[in-house]
Amino acid sequence: MSMTSLAAMTIASMATMQTANEISNPTGVIYSFDIDTISGIIGEMGWGNKRQSIKASSESLNVTSTNGISFTMTPSACSSARKCSGLLILAPFPGTDDQFIFDFNNQRPFIKASSYGRRGSYVSRYEIADGGYVRNNLRAVLINFANRAGEYRVNMSSYMSSNDPDVEFADFTADSLNRENAAKIKSEKVNFGDVYGSDHGHFGNALESAFDTISVPSANGNETDADPK
Repeated sequence: MSMTSLAAMTIASMATMQTANEISNPTGVIYSFDIDTISGIIGEMGWGNKRQSIKASSESLNVTSTNGISFTMTPSACSSARKCSGLLILAPFPGTDDQFIFDFNNQRPFIKASSYGRRGSYVSRYEIADGGYVRNNLRAVLINFANRAGEYRVNMSSYMSSNDPDVEFADFTADSLNRENAAKIKSEKVNFGDVYGSDHGHFGNALESAFDTISVPSANGNETDADPK
């Protein structure tokens, strides 16, 4: 698929996503982001979804939104399989220039873009259900996440680049709270293993699962197989 076609598809779908994908009992409250709960809401929205097993006996949900964005939803902070107070949302993409990542973060603080070294880049968001979470709020978050991720996919086309093969698990991160320090932060590379430990922890497992199971577009706009070996 060409980047021109990709842009046209994204813009057209964004116009309808806000009024489509209605769910039942929108003002109802959920108290857990467990797989059964989030897959039920995704199913009502009409988005494709498939359960995936990840490390440490956990599960994630692979989702495809109506604008073509594929991402994972991984429950976290779980006291049991039916009680998870956190939700990590991740969408994998090809690698891109670190300046683009910082500029995007400054302009779109709703999600955070980061580099994942040689494997590519990704955008993410974290939600917390402590005290209850309105069902329609999750719907709105997911629609906004897909829209912002769609903007990332389209706008990164002019910044496509191959990552340094000698840099692995490099993480270029920024958010709206650090805009004034962006120039300083931009020059720093954070080693993923040093931050998350040798086993990467729950976040690292979810991140690896996203890149292992979702096809990431190549720099020319075509799809590539998930984690080709």
